[in-house]
Amino acid sequence: MEEYLYGASKNIFLSSQFSSITVTVASLNPVKLACVKKSFEKVFKGKDVSVRGVSISSGVSDQPMGDEETLQGALNRSQGALEKYRDSQLDAGDLPQAEISTAHYFVGIEGGATDDGTQMECMAWIVVRDTSGRIGRARTGTFQLPKKVRELVLGGMELGPADDQVGSLRVLKLDTDTDGIDLHMTRCRHLFILLISSIGLW
Repeated sequence: MEEYLYGASKNIFLSSQFSSITVTVASLNPVKLACVKKSFEKVFKGKDVSVRGVSISSGVSDQPMGDEETLQGALNRSQGALEKYRDSQLDAGDLPQAEISTAHYFVGIEGGATDDGTQMECMAWIVVRDTSGRIGRARTGTFQLPKKVRELVLGGMELGPADDQVGSLRVLKLDTDTDGIDLHMTRCRHLFILLISSIGLW
């Protein structure tokens, strides 16, 4: 974890000219929003960090498969969040002083999967942009999904709902093959590390 924090600490937005950080996340998922807030607070210690979620289309399939499509979804979401912010500023006219002293980031998170015909693995891409055009991006590692999740995804269900359904089954049926995997917590830990890494790439 320390190497991620070291890289992130060199980010220009740690300058004292910015008194606060505003992060627009292209998602309304409370798990993702909480992870983003935790990550930025870790990097920008002492700064006032606010996070808001907006609904942005990924521009890819509902369940991306493979790195190329998954990364494109994260790029599209972060760009959409940036464009929504720019549109709001045009509507607002002159910027207030509080806005000038605020650093803005835009985050796109896209979860995807790969399947080799016998097993399915989960991964995600994260893209962080700022208003100057800089982009940081990072990819999680992969981990094999339970066969029940794979069956649901291959049947047309998105990965998130499939995770949720298997989690519900685990509570009701102790012999399910999920083996007690807490998929929500695993997802949050992945996002936390990757967000810090993305910020530190500049």
